[in-house]
Amino acid sequence: MSVPFHELHGYYAQGVGPETAVLPDGWQDRLVSIDNENTNGVVGLCLEVHDLAISKLVASRPKDLEFIQELVRCEMIEYQTMLTRLAKTDMSDAERSRIKSRIDVNFR
Repeated sequence: MSVPFHELHGYYAQGVGPETAVLPDGWQDRLVSIDNENTNGVVGLCLEVHDLAISKLVASRPKDLEFIQELVRCEMIEYQTMLTRLAKTDMSDAERSRIKSRIDVNFR
């Protein structure tokens, strides 16, 4: 019987396609490569943290909002960069206003 990935490696990872998330324009140019001795020669492409944060704010599930709070608490995202990325994300004005409010609340 095989051990589940998350138990074997100590973290959970889920691969997704670009259609899964709402992301700011240019996100592909900001992907972060993960390639070290632990990846056995495989390169993982991960979203840049601000792009990921915008996507999480669009989804706005409770776990996503908790994640945003932790990113802010750990100083992993910057307010102005979040606003810049938000401006580059295709969405309605109402959605943009809702997300801007969430950004503001988290950075207070």
